[in-house]
Amino acid sequence: MENFGQMPLCFPEVEQYFKRLHFYLITKDKLDVSKAVLLSSCGQQAFALIETLISPRDVQDDDITLEFIKQRVLQHLTTKTHFTPQRCGSY
Repeated sequence: MENFGQMPLCFPEVEQYFKRLHFYLITKDKLDVSKAVLLSSCGQQAFALIETLISPRDVQDDDITLEFIKQRVLQHLTTKTHFTPQRCGSY
């Protein structure tokens, strides 16, 4: 099996990665093994992140799909706006 390449760990590059992976799987007629392709080629850091994001479940579980992994990774890497309350007045 060809190596698809390591998954970037920043948004929006990871979103583009998932799109490219989808087209790769279509062209290679490998949609049925999409999770295996991702996990075997995403790189050590990305694999560790995925394991952490789906914990306590295991990546080998049959009900863990590529779509589930994609949603968790995108949710994790999407920039969140944080509002810090400002203090008014003097000290």
